[in-house]
Amino acid sequence: MAAVAVAGAASAQVAITGTVSAGWAMTTNKNAANGAATASVGGWGMDSGNIAFTATEDLGAGMSVTAKANLKGISHANAVLSDTSSLTLAGGFGTVALTSGYESCDGLSQQGLGVRFDEVKASATQGFFCAASVGDALKYTTPELAPGLTAAVLVGDNAANVAGRVKAVTTYLNYASGPLAVGFNTTSYEAAIYGQKDNKIRVTASYDLGVAKIAFGNQKGYVTAGDKDDRSVYGVSIPMGAMTAAVGYASIDTTTSGVVAKTTGTSINLKYALSKRTSLSYDGLNVATDIAGNPTSYNRLLLAHSF
Repeated sequence: MAAVAVAGAASAQVAITGTVSAGWAMTTNKNAANGAATASVGGWGMDSGNIAFTATEDLGAGMSVTAKANLKGISHANAVLSDTSSLTLAGGFGTVALTSGYESCDGLSQQGLGVRFDEVKASATQGFFCAASVGDALKYTTPELAPGLTAAVLVGDNAANVAGRVKAVTTYLNYASGPLAVGFNTTSYEAAIYGQKDNKIRVTASYDLGVAKIAFGNQKGYVTAGDKDDRSVYGVSIPMGAMTAAVGYASIDTTTSGVVAKTTGTSINLKYALSKRTSLSYDGLNVATDIAGNPTSYNRLLLAHSF
């Protein structure tokens, strides 16, 4: 992390942090009948880097304000975009944050721990990941209601999703104490293009055993009467000195107009810390069926440096 003093009418200490990564990735589509590869896309290159500028000022009376400008997509041929930039007011009342970009799913897919289904590109077509919304959001988080227990409510502009979904309201209840962390949240959308509201309910949990960490996440979504969407992820992460190994499993069960469908995915992540800020990692994902009904695999080798 670097700190830069900004001179002017008022001085501030600005923390500059970020990540730059490069490596090799390959997505392979396979024939469902015989498992033979039908298409492969990928190769060597820069991965998407990001950089964040963060400044905090003490306002007195127990209050402070934190401004964060976050940029992503810093790599060859990518557009540089604002990503979850925010302005946060904190005090004895809790925190109030206005953000440009947010993740109402509260990192459901990240319960796979080192197995990041949301970062593995092949999973994007499977819906295993929870993409952040592009619209703005206002979020209030309470101070501790009881030891380890907090609540929050987020009102977001969900314009990036399907037409007609304008506002999304998410309520959170989170508990963390010692090795245990449990989260519950629910999102309600305004009337969708289907003519009725769409609601999602999510539960996440993790427990650190010391020798391993286990985690679980589930999301149930309802769009139209009689239809459902049930997604689950499971993960186990094991630290082994400078190496951390993680395995994950994800499943999606849907019912659409009475037709039941299911797809599953398994993933492995190996991460070796070359130093406190530099790491070498491998991600592997196998999905039972893609949107065309064929198996898909994704492999990535990545060298990353944080500052």
